[in-house]
Amino acid sequence: MKRLVLISGLLLLLSQCNTRLNEEQRKQMAEARKKMEIRQVPEADLLKAGMDMGIKITRMLHDTLSAQQLADLSAKYEVTIRWFTPASPPAEPLLADLMHAYKYAAQHNEKLSPHIQRIGVDTVLYAQPVVAGNKEKPVLAGMWGVFIPTKKLVLGMPVN
Repeated sequence: MKRLVLISGLLLLLSQCNTRLNEEQRKQMAEARKKMEIRQVPEADLLKAGMDMGIKITRMLHDTLSAQQLADLSAKYEVTIRWFTPASPPAEPLLADLMHAYKYAAQHNEKLSPHIQRIGVDTVLYAQPVVAGNKEKPVLAGMWGVFIPTKKLVLGMPVN
């Protein structure tokens, strides 16, 4: 009798286990496959996407931003945001050269515009200068650096 009850319980348990995937599980698996698929993205498209994202993020940055708000913004967009000033230039040669170029342009009343550049294989840098003073005598206050993972940009691009 115990054997019959045990076998009946086991059969009932097995019949309740559904080995088929439900719709939600199928969607999750399709998304995971899509993220893992290799995509060829032209450099120009990658930099354009980086420029668009950098502009979007730097529009939200302002002087009164607290350290916590900056960390929240970085986490929200999955990027690294750093502030550089001429008084304490960045240690990295590329960023130091960029800061020097912005400082020179401000001193000579040249137009300061954002800069986008790929750094290594896995990061795109968007740099945005911030100017203080007036139009006749602009002074470089500093520079925002937004470091965007290439993977983030590629996954955000539409699939052709």
